[in-house]
Amino acid sequence: MPTRSGTSSPHIVNASTEVEQSSKDYQSIQLSSLRQIAKEGNSRCLIVLKARKAFTTDLIGLRQACGANTLPILLASDKVFSKLTAAQKGQFFLIITYPLMDEEKKSQCWCDLTEVSYKEVGPKLRHLLRHVQASQCSLVVSEEPLVYYAAKLRRQFKIPGAQPDDILRFTNKASMRITLSRFQPAANGPTVDDVKFCSMFTGRTTMTSAQFERLLLDAGLQYPLVLKPQSSCGSFDVQIVRDRTEVHRWHSEHGQLCKPYIAEEMLAGDQYAAYMLIFQGKIQWFRIYRNRRPIVAFVRDRLPLAKLELCQEDDEYAAHCAYVNYLATAFSPIPDGMFTAEYFRRPNGNFQFLENCIRLPGGPLVTLVQLAERMNLEVAHLSGQYFSPATTKATERVLTAYIRYPTRRGVITSIRQPPETLRSRVYALWRVQVGQRTEDPVELSGKYVALQLLLLNTNYGHLKADFTTCMNEYEPFEILKD
Repeated sequence: MPTRSGTSSPHIVNASTEVEQSSKDYQSIQLSSLRQIAKEGNSRCLIVLKARKAFTTDLIGLRQACGANTLPILLASDKVFSKLTAAQKGQFFLIITYPLMDEEKKSQCWCDLTEVSYKEVGPKLRHLLRHVQASQCSLVVSEEPLVYYAAKLRRQFKIPGAQPDDILRFTNKASMRITLSRFQPAANGPTVDDVKFCSMFTGRTTMTSAQFERLLLDAGLQYPLVLKPQSSCGSFDVQIVRDRTEVHRWHSEHGQLCKPYIAEEMLAGDQYAAYMLIFQGKIQWFRIYRNRRPIVAFVRDRLPLAKLELCQEDDEYAAHCAYVNYLATAFSPIPDGMFTAEYFRRPNGNFQFLENCIRLPGGPLVTLVQLAERMNLEVAHLSGQYFSPATTKATERVLTAYIRYPTRRGVITSIRQPPETLRSRVYALWRVQVGQRTEDPVELSGKYVALQLLLLNTNYGHLKADFTTCMNEYEPFEILKD
């Protein structure tokens, strides 16, 4: 019989066809136990929904973080379940799997996150909620494509938490800008530039290319422009148009797609990303990184994407902190968990917003923080619905940077390790091997990353020097082009 102490093994529903009857027996026993525990009134269920991406960490401490009266339940696709480790399984009171159907099995570049759906999730969730009241549950996700989908599930099954209308300012790029335009900084706050943009829905009108260009210019936009889907992720279908000819070409290629897009001026300046852990409306933890290049350079130009942590030694650090606080206030209330904001610092010193999201950060940031601070952001994000995340204060601040090198079309012929002259602690996380055939990126995702290089150092000068060396002088692999 399971207990709430977190010492029992998880019971797995529908995990193997070879033990189908046994799984059904486990399901009956475990769900009956869940119903009995729920009737006591003091227990809650934390339902973690996973679809395609495996967990980043071993999740050690999740049960403890949730507390004695909260039961972690994993609702995972068969794809994710196949990647679970014993340690990860042990953190859940109950594991329920669902099959990916037809097109769901394929890797997808989501152009519109409002269309994300998994056929078998609803029936599995409905069955679970026959044994515990929806009001006793919360539904959390860590994958960006699931953020809006989870909000729709909460509305459908009357689960407390952020609803679709609450989520738009974190998933729709036009809604983000409208929200921010209604909130002005204090007189002594950061200096911000207005975000000019134009939203449109392709395919709904017979607008000519010339009329489309006039729509953009009437919005006050000037070339070069960035056009992208309003509700996409991974920088899918982000394009830069520099003149009238390229605008007309874009219109002819997208005119029949019937999708919402947004256009804005291509921003100049340094790009930053602020990662925040939110609990009950307050920032519990945050780090700011300077992006060496925009994501579109990774996808379009196949250049490394790199981030260098901003340190308190930087003269601009205080101004960035003020702007980050301004953004957190402007987008409040923010659901508990991780909140990321990307923005520019213009040549004139003003700040300009780019976009935000409410999910676990992609790339190796979670691993970096775990190495530098012994803090598990993944556990903190998932358990943040109920308890303030446990943060640590290191005796010596470890500063970090990381670089993601993109794959290229062809066959890997050789691999080079990072230079031995680097003075930082180095972790090279390879995703390719000699003889492997790779493709050019079409989005920012793990399948198009050849190498993740992590750098850690207590000396900021040494970290910056190593970062520059790896960006400018290090070529991690050679490739034979097709």
